[in-house]
Amino acid sequence: PADRRLLANLCEQAGDYREAKSQYLALVARDSPDREFLAQFVAYLLRRNDLEGADRWLTTLESQPTTGLDLASLSLRAQLLKLQGRASDVPKLVEPRVREFMQQLKDNNAGKAELLVTVVKIYKEAEQLPLAENWSRKLVELDPALFAPLADCLTRQGRVEEAVDLCINAAVQFDTAVPAVVLAGVLSLGKASPRDFERSEPILVQAEQKYGNNATVLRELSNARVTQDRIQDAIRLLEKAVELSPKNVQALNNLATILSAQPGSRQKAHEYIDRALAITGPRADLYDTKGTIYVYENRASEALPVLEFAAANADADPRYQFHLAAAYKEVGQTE
Repeated sequence: PADRRLLANLCEQAGDYREAKSQYLALVARDSPDREFLAQFVAYLLRRNDLEGADRWLTTLESQPTTGLDLASLSLRAQLLKLQGRASDVPKLVEPRVREFMQQLKDNNAGKAELLVTVVKIYKEAEQLPLAENWSRKLVELDPALFAPLADCLTRQGRVEEAVDLCINAAVQFDTAVPAVVLAGVLSLGKASPRDFERSEPILVQAEQKYGNNATVLRELSNARVTQDRIQDAIRLLEKAVELSPKNVQALNNLATILSAQPGSRQKAHEYIDRALAITGPRADLYDTKGTIYVYENRASEALPVLEFAAANADADPRYQFHLAAAYKEVGQTE
């Protein structure tokens, strides 16, 4: 079964959706199917926007006995509601279940934390940010070290100054890289003011000095530097990240993306994105980067098949469609 699941994932990455579905069906179309495989199949159907199929198999999943909290079904049902245009119904689904689960967990704070992280994620995906913030605050009350979801909620609501304050206070409380990494994410995602960057700078600088051998930290710090338009600093951080961690696919992709916008560095951009693709095989985000480099080089005919693959999935990032449209325009195909 594990091999079939892996094959299904590989087929999906390669754009062979029919075969991916066939492999999933071989896993779940049996008496007493494994709950984990069922959940993964439902998630696949949601990604493919097959709402009828997702509903049918999710109902099967919900009917299966479980020994613990059924967070997977709850999350998938909320995702389905949103895709059905019923995001306003998500709280009606989630709130009573959360209260029930919290009572079951009693003094199990680790279990409560896991539950609240899931609830916050559900509400963010449903674009119910005030509710996500409410549960994020309860999560911080439970464990102050779990402040990242609250920082993200505040940022997504345009309250960047509050999110920066939260991260700065966390940096005083916790001697880890987490506050700087979360802070870099806040600065990258939100509309940070010059004052926000000024207040954040000591933490970012200290994090690079203290955690300069951690590729993940360097990658996240580079995002903040891109937002500041400090491109050379971002390149320096990413080059060190891929030196430390040659198989860090996200760092390779980010570095290729930045270099693609610089005319003298596009060959290096190709090299980095090819390294990432050699690690993962076909993947939409990496193909989007590869195709975008071709567009920058005025090689639209080579870009088209790559960008078409990237944009093919139902839940593809809207930017992939934009890049594909740019390639079509370059070859004179506007419809």
